[in-house]
Amino acid sequence: TVLVQPGRYLETIDFKGKDIVLGSLYITTQDTSYISKTIIDAQQKNTVVTFQTGETAAAVLCGFTITNGKSWGSVIHPEYNSGGGICCKGASPYLHNLKIEENSSPLDGGGMYLKKSNSIIEFCVIRKNTASSSGGGIYLESSDKVLIKHSIINNNKAGWGDGVMCLFSGTINATLDHVLFYNNYQTIYVADSNIDITNCTIFDDRNGNAINSETSSVTIVNTIIWTGGIWGIYSYVDPKNTGSIITISHSNIKNGI
Repeated sequence: TVLVQPGRYLETIDFKGKDIVLGSLYITTQDTSYISKTIIDAQQKNTVVTFQTGETAAAVLCGFTITNGKSWGSVIHPEYNSGGGICCKGASPYLHNLKIEENSSPLDGGGMYLKKSNSIIEFCVIRKNTASSSGGGIYLESSDKVLIKHSIINNNKAGWGDGVMCLFSGTINATLDHVLFYNNYQTIYVADSNIDITNCTIFDDRNGNAINSETSSVTIVNTIIWTGGIWGIYSYVDPKNTGSIITISHSNIKNGI
């Protein structure tokens, strides 16, 4: 375990396969004020924190503000990582009690980018991140099982999926549980994925859709969807695909199903 004193640290971090716990004094005190006081600032030089060497759930990042990251991954430069704040590629760290804010990506995953990752993300605030392509807050790709719970995702922007973009996530569900989304415009975009949305609130008073689904299975339980758009849920059907299966129960959706 590495404990970090309060301060603003101008650097980037790569765990390099080490299953260690890296945290602020929140770990020892449970004082949430240390999350705002202990800042890792990448100065837009690179992704703030990277996991790309097979790190497991024993690798923990906890109690920080992750900010000012800028990934350099793009169509032109695929050799660089995507994900402005945090990048997980082939790694599944435990990420909790974090503020991930004001990060950017010229491609995918302004706040977080997860590919082939089974991470648990909880008690996080993910806000004011941007991606030119997909997943302003979080981008998920080819991940068998990702759990995002007890978190707030707000005021993120992207071309597709301002809050969360879920793409090719396999046959096992990505799960959103007790997540508050607001002011993300197009909150969740699901393509070729299975996703469970449980005990969530999705709110936006602008003209965006809460959930866009394409060739996916979406289960919505005990969730409030209240947006300014015509549709809270929009299912896109292309002649070349089979559409989506959307199951809704015990939920409150503006204008009804």
